[in-house]
Amino acid sequence: MDSSHKNMMIEQLPLDFVTMGMFIIDDIIYEDGSEKRQVIGGGGTWALLGARLHRPPPSSSRLSMIVHTGHDFPENIKEDLFRLDTNTILRPTPHRLTTRGLNVYKSGQDRGFTFMTEKQRVEIIDLDGDLLISKSAHHSLYRLGAIPRFSLEHAIPSSETDNTGACSVDHLEQCKEAMKVVTVLTPNHAEACGLLDIPFEDTLDHAVRVARTFLEFGVGEGKGCVIIRCGSLGCILADIHGTTHFPAFWDVRNLNRVIDPTGAGNAFCGGLCIGLSITGDTKEAITWAQVSSSFAIEQIGMPSVQVIDGTEMWNNEGVQERKDRYRERLTGRQNGCPY
Repeated sequence: MDSSHKNMMIEQLPLDFVTMGMFIIDDIIYEDGSEKRQVIGGGGTWALLGARLHRPPPSSSRLSMIVHTGHDFPENIKEDLFRLDTNTILRPTPHRLTTRGLNVYKSGQDRGFTFMTEKQRVEIIDLDGDLLISKSAHHSLYRLGAIPRFSLEHAIPSSETDNTGACSVDHLEQCKEAMKVVTVLTPNHAEACGLLDIPFEDTLDHAVRVARTFLEFGVGEGKGCVIIRCGSLGCILADIHGTTHFPAFWDVRNLNRVIDPTGAGNAFCGGLCIGLSITGDTKEAITWAQVSSSFAIEQIGMPSVQVIDGTEMWNNEGVQERKDRYRERLTGRQNGCPY
């Protein structure tokens, strides 16, 4: 038994969620020259966090990701990962350095990203057993062609830090084929425009047109949906019932709450996956996803968590409380604003 399977002694149950995103240790340099070193990051890590927010122990043991640990993997980061109490699997790769990246903020929230060591992605060959039959999965656009090898209720292709090359029209046909076997496609607005080879316009009306275009490609053989993520503008859901706008939890009126948006998109995807896995309702899952994003962007790195009177408090607030607040906002908007 792999000693890094922290929760393997817990009663075996089907996994609710698995991410194929990467784990990365980030260094961050801000516009003013200040620095923060060895920050836990990567698309997989943020997706796992997005799902974990909604699944306290012992249910958290049914959330999984693979972390390739190089010979330099810090012990304190290992401890931080295990504190999430998930089925995080550490795969030693002693011949290499752990994947590390450098984030350089230029102006506002604009940033540049560079890999500082050779990256190691999670590939299909890395998955076995329950990882291949999880109820939901988070994929990156660059491996859409591998999705048909999964047996899943909810496969959700999205994005990841090193995904720029995949977001081009050269990959559109591959993307169309993979769309047929997934439940949800959720690129961000800019990535979606890259795949379609059209100019990006930072408006909801434009995002609606983009979402409808992707829906016409036949997501889930016509039964799936497209969710275009639009940052502080929220997201657009397009399905057979029409198009619907969902605001961001922290929107343009609350930008002071946004400290670092780096992990917001993948946290959204993790919340969406687990929401679909548990509720089976896309609109409710979007509520879970927006709440996941809200916790991801309030600080640099992972949000803090403590247990008070038996309830997990993330950044001093309960996840259920935020979900209730978000639902109240939607009540007067007919559970989202139709377009």
